[in-house]
Amino acid sequence: RIVLEAGGIPTIGDSPALVSLHRVAKKSGVTQVAEELGIEFSEFSDSVIIFHRENHLYTKIEIARSVLEVDKVINLPKIKTHSLMVLTLGVKNMFGCVVGKRKAIWHLEAGMNRDAFATMLLEIHDRVNPVLTLVDGIIGMEGNGPSRGNPRYLGIILGGEDSVAIDRVIAEILQISSGLIPTTRVATEREY
Repeated sequence: RIVLEAGGIPTIGDSPALVSLHRVAKKSGVTQVAEELGIEFSEFSDSVIIFHRENHLYTKIEIARSVLEVDKVINLPKIKTHSLMVLTLGVKNMFGCVVGKRKAIWHLEAGMNRDAFATMLLEIHDRVNPVLTLVDGIIGMEGNGPSRGNPRYLGIILGGEDSVAIDRVIAEILQISSGLIPTTRVATEREY
């Protein structure tokens, strides 16, 4: 509504790894809101290879073409646990900009090295460069995430322009050392 009121044309985009965007949107209630407001969906289906930036570890990153074709990206993560990254927050959520079936290939690229995967996530985030991150922590997820956790009422929403800073604040709120969250630790080491 805010984007529409500002004269923008919002699109809801994602690329779930295992099911379709439309199935996820319907189950979560997003489809109903999109239909009421006349907002279209963009299921990320084809990729663009973006080559090395100075000071980046990965020589190329693969990002959904439609993400790179919009004027602005608003990042909308939900607070949830993640077995490899401890938490999915603003930075980790940008992995959604990798086309669904390609996610497994990029997971293999980093292997089980948490810092390598965290670095890749930071570099994807850097290249997508969301202008706003709004983190939904009304009901989060704890336990065996990202797919087998349990709902947990947190009652918080955080937003801002700097996903790394937001991730640090959420770690503080949840009383988790930001050094335990690989994306936050690597961001600190690399001075993001």
